[in-house]
Amino acid sequence: MGAAFQENEANFHDGLFVARYNGLTVGFLYLNNYKRGRGAGTTIFVSKEYRRKGIGTKLIKKG
Repeated sequence: MGAAFQENEANFHDGLFVARYNGLTVGFLYLNNYKRGRGAGTTIFVSKEYRRKGIGTKLIKKG
């Protein structure tokens, strides 16, 4: 799977991780309270047609 993850300083501070595939945003992971190191609330989404390809797992590992 050739999913790329949008990584920049602003996203890490906000707790937002975005998965892109062939230039399309196909998923994201949001960790509430990421700045404080707690990651309390978690929201994850992967577009239906890109599920079962390991994208969600990769997002969680990035978080």
